[in-house]
Amino acid sequence: MLVEIDGVLDYETEGRLRGALDGVAAKPGRRFLLDLSRVGFLDSGGIGALLAIRRGLLSRGAEFAVTEVSPMVARLLRMTGLDEVLLPGTGC
Repeated sequence: MLVEIDGVLDYETEGRLRGALDGVAAKPGRRFLLDLSRVGFLDSGGIGALLAIRRGLLSRGAEFAVTEVSPMVARLLRMTGLDEVLLPGTGC
């Protein structure tokens, strides 16, 4: 499943993302990808949401990764070391 996010992913919007993905059935072996290519801003609230979503999906046997990140998001993920956790092929 591919979910595309557009705009801002921060403490004000992360609840909507989490709520939207709460209803998605996570089955073992199913892969969820978040396309962040059009996310212009990401803060600690957004990062927390990504990690919480990942944790929930992994606990149900599904896979999770972030893909197609914008330059700003890529830089932030590299700076925090989360590129190794969230990006495909680097620890997803």
